[in-house]
Amino acid sequence: MASVKVKFRSSTVDGNVGAVYYQIIHDRKVRRLPTDYRIYPSEWSDRSSTVVTTIRSERYPIIISIRENINRDIEQLSKIVKRFETKGLMFSVSDIVNEFQRYEQECSLLNFMGEIIIKLKQNGKIRTAETYVSALNSFTKFIDIFKRVFNNEC
Repeated sequence: MASVKVKFRSSTVDGNVGAVYYQIIHDRKVRRLPTDYRIYPSEWSDRSSTVVTTIRSERYPIIISIRENINRDIEQLSKIVKRFETKGLMFSVSDIVNEFQRYEQECSLLNFMGEIIIKLKQNGKIRTAETYVSALNSFTKFIDIFKRVFNNEC
């Protein structure tokens, strides 16, 4: 059984942003998967291993977006692990990371649309976000049909 945890590494310079990364452990092998998410130490909770903020924070929309992206990434990593386990395949931590990186490259349009939808909602553009969600759902259905026809994972 593999485990995936969200971790935070503070900057060596006080007051600078630190980096969020994922720690993946399988068969007593540990691998760090870096992200592009940068936050301040005050925006991280060690106790719950999550990104935190207050509504009054000027970085509130950014932090909410980062939190949603982290949740999406963790969900995708969990799906990858589950797929390997249900197929009964022997796999390593590197296989999990490689599959995740392949997914990120191949499904970048869906990820990009998801990020745009989040930003639209944060900016109060609810109707436009709903239109984008509809388009995203159509693309997702197309990809599902494509995967079934060609046995391709995305």
